[in-house]
Amino acid sequence: MWYRYYCEALMMLRHFQRPGAVEGMTVKEWVNRKLTDGRYLIGIKKHNTGATHVATIALTLEEEAWYQGYYEFIRPEFVRGECNRFFLSARGTKITSGSSDLLRLHESCGINHVSCTSGQVRRAAETLVATSFTENQKQNVAAYMFHSDLMADKHYRMPVPSTIVATAVLLDTLPGDCQPPTKKQRVDAGFSENRVYYDRWRKCQYADRQEHLLSSYTYQKPSCRKIERLISKEGWTSNCPKKWKGLVIKSFDGQKGEGVVATTNFTKGDIVCDYHGKVITKADGEMMMKDLVDQACYLFFFKAGGENLCIDAQTWPCQCHAGLETFGRKINHSSKHPNIMPLSVVLRLDDEDVHTILFKATMDIKVDTELKFNYGVNRKSFRGEALDLDWLDE
Repeated sequence: MWYRYYCEALMMLRHFQRPGAVEGMTVKEWVNRKLTDGRYLIGIKKHNTGATHVATIALTLEEEAWYQGYYEFIRPEFVRGECNRFFLSARGTKITSGSSDLLRLHESCGINHVSCTSGQVRRAAETLVATSFTENQKQNVAAYMFHSDLMADKHYRMPVPSTIVATAVLLDTLPGDCQPPTKKQRVDAGFSENRVYYDRWRKCQYADRQEHLLSSYTYQKPSCRKIERLISKEGWTSNCPKKWKGLVIKSFDGQKGEGVVATTNFTKGDIVCDYHGKVITKADGEMMMKDLVDQACYLFFFKAGGENLCIDAQTWPCQCHAGLETFGRKINHSSKHPNIMPLSVVLRLDDEDVHTILFKATMDIKVDTELKFNYGVNRKSFRGEALDLDWLDE
């Protein structure tokens, strides 16, 4: 049952919801979750907290995968008759106490002597918000945690989806103990003396810090000096993300033309670069393709939040890069040996949400290695006009 306890704990400890929201969440509310700005929104109507509004949380993609794993593979084993609640007890009925389940999770992890309730976590978060956030941010947090009596009375206002997502991201930046536990702390907490949990902790911390740094920038990678200033501002002294690495455009012989190679090592999971251009509709992109004859087609079609979009990198140079070439549009295709993959994300640029494509390394990439991703096309694509392009079979 620890898997279910973990999912409940995510809602209470990471998203600062009361146990009533966990106990009241229904299957219908889960099935009707909406992907907004890279997070899944779930509205919980009956959360037994004395409030009449819908409690809404914004799960990350990883958290949504955890919940879907429970819903698809674990929950069906406990269904007994009709019960519309998302979290089920071992008897197949609705759970009665999220607080008790949180305590059981602590006990199953061998930390039963540590007292950490959802109320304590919420109060700690409220204290940090009160001292660290602006008035507008406090209002947004109050909306996210609106059935918190202390903050809701003063700051409540009705949220909108994009604000909910932005607030969830903001709450992830709350300061805390950013140093991994010492060996003595690990042993005292009941864990083994080896480093497996320590190393896992550092890996998760590193990934979170890298994501935080990336969210502060948009199209161009920041300089090493900017990253150093941001790391210094955060107060990180160890386990800091590496400085952003470089790329270069290389000319290849024959039909292949130009491509992009690494000038330093990338690690699997690193964000390498983006596909920069103007975001247009799929229909507009297809109209542009009709006019492209024997020309490079710098158009990237993708889907985001149910929308069919296209990034137009055909017109070059763009004003924002002062005539400098960007790398995404020069990355070549490989269906058999790709080493990066595109990710559709929404970034904040000049107070606007901007759709963009980031390229993520799918394996370790060494210096002087060409970057490649799968275009999703073959020689039969484009009405057979690519039949003579041998490199599409690579």
